Amino acid sequence: RGLGDVYKRQEIIIYGILGNEIQRFSIHHFNPGKYNISWNAKNKLGQEVRTGVYFVQLHSTYSKSVEKIIYLK
Repeated sequence: RGLGDVYKRQEIIIYGILGNEIQRFSIHHFNPGKYNISWNAKNKLGQEVRTGVYFVQLHSTYSKSVEKIIYLK
């Protein structure tokens, strides 16, 4: 597998504190580097989420990482 294969398909998944999936973004053909991603604080139904703790998971073909975020209105 080549380095380019690692970045072909990535997903960013946002989970609530209880582990429920709030939102999912699929991103294709990312090249290596740093990126900024913005989330409009809305769930899959387009409703604004509540203030609180959320977990953001970045999932690529060969790796996974999770970061905790705090959303404040």
